[in-house]
Amino acid sequence: VLGLFFHAIHGLIFYAFPSFPGMIIGMLSAGLGLALQTGAWSSLTYELLKKYRKESMLTEVTGKASAYFAMTAIIGSLIGGPIFKWSPDIPYLVFFVCIVLSGVTASFIKSENRRSRPSWDMLHKITLEGIKYTIANRKLVGLIFVTLAMTTGRMMLNQNISQPYQLSIGVDIAFIGVTAAIIQLIQMGVSAWTYKIADKIGYEN
Repeated sequence: VLGLFFHAIHGLIFYAFPSFPGMIIGMLSAGLGLALQTGAWSSLTYELLKKYRKESMLTEVTGKASAYFAMTAIIGSLIGGPIFKWSPDIPYLVFFVCIVLSGVTASFIKSENRRSRPSWDMLHKITLEGIKYTIANRKLVGLIFVTLAMTTGRMMLNQNISQPYQLSIGVDIAFIGVTAAIIQLIQMGVSAWTYKIADKIGYEN
């Protein structure tokens, strides 16, 4: 919920302060929010699957959850462009409201782990243990570098090169939204079915 809060705030900051400093502060807030969400959702998913003795379905459930995320991104891409043309500030406000509502919904989800109450000391200990384990595992380190390279390349190409270039040559913002929706549609299919390919070829190959 805390991650969703910081994620939502960045949309409100963009809406209230449409300037370069506002964007910097907003992106820092978004980054913090996403970082807090990632581990929380993965842990919660594993806890719920463990409760029902279905830990082996973790990859499938995670992939399908990513597909649902891509599906909502398709909707956002299709309606975001026309809204942006009408009022460039409104999409950020809509984003803020949607994330706040999702945070309210998430607040009703309870963790299955009741053995100990969460604390900053526990968070610090678990974080250090996770860092040590990750550094000691060559596959995880390799995965981190691959993810960093792919994410950096995607962000640079899409948001810093491709989209600004399309706008500079006069491509309609609504058409860019349609293009983004098509890309998200492909991503949705990949996320939903990749686990089947992984099950067949094995995760060690």
